[in-house]
Amino acid sequence: MISTDGPTDSVQPVKFKKDQRKKLVAHLISELQTCKNDRAGMIKKCKEWVTQADSRRSRKDKRTRDSNVDMPLTRKRMNQNSARLRNPILQQDTIFVTKPRSGSAEDMARELERAIDYMSDQIDYGALMDDWIEQFQTFPCGIVKTPFITESEKVVRWEEIDIDSYNIATLEGEKVTRRPLDDGTTKYFKEVNETNTVRRGAFPEVVPFEDFFVPMTAADVRTADWVMHRVWLTKPAVKASIKKGIYDKKDGDRDIIEILGDPEAQREKLMTPVADGKDGQVPSSKQYEIMEAYIAFDVDDDGEDEEIIVTFDPKSGAILRAVHNFYHSYRRPFVTHEYKKVQGSIYGTPLTYMLEPLHVANSASFNQRLDAGSLANEKMLIVPPGSDLKRIVGRDEIRMGVYEGTVNKDEVFELSLMQPFNQLPNLEEKLEQSADEIASLSPYSFGQEQIQRPTATGQVQIIEESKQPQYTMLERFRVKMADVCKHVLARYKQFYPEGLHYFIEQEDQEDIQMLEKYFAWPAGTIEQSVLIETKVSSASMSKSLRKQELVALVDKMPQLYEVMMGMSQAALDPMNPAALVAMKLLNGFQTAVDAMMTEFEVGKKDALNPSLVQEVQVAQGIQQKMQELAQQAQQAQQQNMQLQQQLAQLQGIPPQGQPMGPGAGPPPGMGGPMPMGGPMPGQPPQ
Repeated sequence: MISTDGPTDSVQPVKFKKDQRKKLVAHLISELQTCKNDRAGMIKKCKEWVTQADSRRSRKDKRTRDSNVDMPLTRKRMNQNSARLRNPILQQDTIFVTKPRSGSAEDMARELERAIDYMSDQIDYGALMDDWIEQFQTFPCGIVKTPFITESEKVVRWEEIDIDSYNIATLEGEKVTRRPLDDGTTKYFKEVNETNTVRRGAFPEVVPFEDFFVPMTAADVRTADWVMHRVWLTKPAVKASIKKGIYDKKDGDRDIIEILGDPEAQREKLMTPVADGKDGQVPSSKQYEIMEAYIAFDVDDDGEDEEIIVTFDPKSGAILRAVHNFYHSYRRPFVTHEYKKVQGSIYGTPLTYMLEPLHVANSASFNQRLDAGSLANEKMLIVPPGSDLKRIVGRDEIRMGVYEGTVNKDEVFELSLMQPFNQLPNLEEKLEQSADEIASLSPYSFGQEQIQRPTATGQVQIIEESKQPQYTMLERFRVKMADVCKHVLARYKQFYPEGLHYFIEQEDQEDIQMLEKYFAWPAGTIEQSVLIETKVSSASMSKSLRKQELVALVDKMPQLYEVMMGMSQAALDPMNPAALVAMKLLNGFQTAVDAMMTEFEVGKKDALNPSLVQEVQVAQGIQQKMQELAQQAQQAQQQNMQLQQQLAQLQGIPPQGQPMGPGAGPPPGMGGPMPMGGPMPGQPPQ
């Protein structure tokens, strides 16, 4: 069971004076009917825009065998636009941040941010943004309402009791059971019904566009004369609300259930169209069409309007509940957003409206090509009267069929409807390109790279340029998301005026513990002390992009260094005739790299691209000196070899590779070689 009512201690029933109650009901019914008449044309267009968003538009001139394919031109751009708005906000664990308006509010802002994190963890903001973005892309505006929901469920469990309680419960007819155990003892249990709270808190939800009513002349929800929200309820739901005291049991002297009678309203949802039964589909179940109005009205006829909430049945005029507005800080819990704002109106321009002519033209062009291909298979056979061919080949076997004509007995004429198809070349590509421009998208949004820039940073830079229009839309959307967060805070402050208890996770050395925290609301409105906004903005997105640029630069630098090293090696080769040319090319290449880094505002470019000309010149001087030293060493080696040869000649040693002559022997006065085992020269034998 779900309850969306306000706290019982905050709901103050309205006490009407004189005939103000009848005047209020008559005024609301009249205003509601006027609004329905004024927006009838817009609702008709909205039905067409829903089919366009779902790529289910039908050809009005469709004939038998004509193609009827609706291309997803609008849906593709809706998905891209939704990702550009949704993903940046959800890419951070912390969605909302608080900024103190003064130094004295810093501590309170930090505590409030922790409390907002606790609230956000219970809300599926991803699903909320998906539905909200698609709604204001398809319809003139999207609406989010923030009620406080208490959802509970009944559960049954067995409670162990003693034998005496078991006997008493048995006599009283309660549900009990006994369980014999293996040890010979017996345990007794009694069935106990409990009501557990499944979830409790403020949960924003998207209101169906067809169920939200506001004067066509209204500029926003806050300043509108009145705002109505249609609620579809079943008969058991109304009875349950009456039993809980949310709705009144009687309207004057009349019983509410008797006034309402049986449900007769049939719900029709624009986002999921329900057929009226004409095409074989089963109509939706019937419910009560209850209106919840937020209006400033003079209830006691004292000349001063008061903000009240009135729940009534527009068919019978019965008021189910009339209370003073209990939303306090935000008197109307609705936040609206438009794809393209129209000044002075709560309704804007949806993306479906902007892409409608291109969507229709693109599908028509595609269907024309399919029809032209179908006509190529259309043939007609003209046979003589009484021909067996007509009986053998029937109409269903040949498209267009077989017909008898005034032809000779042995003649058969074949007619083809094939005609050359003269379509403007690349027409559909031009329509797609125009749709991208209208939706502020580029080929990079779809992962397509159209041009090549000198570096990977250039690719990232052009992606950044293509996202600038989306950043503008992101800034508008994040402001409205902050408004939703403010409404959530207002609901919690309304239901927990004494302060909010919440839990946070804290990891210690052994385990993760849940610690209870307490947040005391500041005096006055929260906005007086802190500024609430989403953590991700276009500025922070640019910082993330800067990180991507640095990664791309690091990825590109090894290739640049490899080219520089190759040119440097060629310039240092003294045997290379093109060494001087390589030197000049190295200088020109580094100049181009320096200009590129200057253009892309790369920091510390001198360290990333150091000048190598002077280093190459020094290396050339060192290399030349080393060559001179090598030549001197070679000359010294040659002189050494010549001296060794002269010494060898003096010693009678022939040049290497020549045998000794027959008369060659030791010089006079020197002994010959010592015989093996003999005494040394000049020593007597032993």
